[in-house]
Amino acid sequence: MSVALTAVTGAAYGARNPKKIEESLNYAVKLLLLIDAAILSAMVAFAPQISTIFTYTEASAVIYDEVAKTIKITAFILLFAPLGVSSASVFQGMGKGERSFAITVLRSVVSQFLLPIYLQFPSDLKVFCWVSF
Repeated sequence: MSVALTAVTGAAYGARNPKKIEESLNYAVKLLLLIDAAILSAMVAFAPQISTIFTYTEASAVIYDEVAKTIKITAFILLFAPLGVSSASVFQGMGKGERSFAITVLRSVVSQFLLPIYLQFPSDLKVFCWVSF
């Protein structure tokens, strides 16, 4: 999706057609939100089955419940992905690679580093945070 959005944005930007840029961004965000909502629903619904993949041995079975909770919590990060990916692709298509890079780095730092650390510290939650998007 991001490769297509970059190409469409580049063509619209070259043609000096900001309306086409806005339309393509809106379409991409809506489509990606629908796809992510379906994936999120599946992850939440099948969290116990997914966690079995990671806790099938006797030694790892003790973390089964925590893994299932973690999958349910971290799945909601998917709702924020379409906006970041789409806006980075639009900036890249417009020849503003620095902004695209900044959005990608911020998204990676927040979702893969800061958020897991934040969610891991409260000992009341006992949540393992595995975010690797």
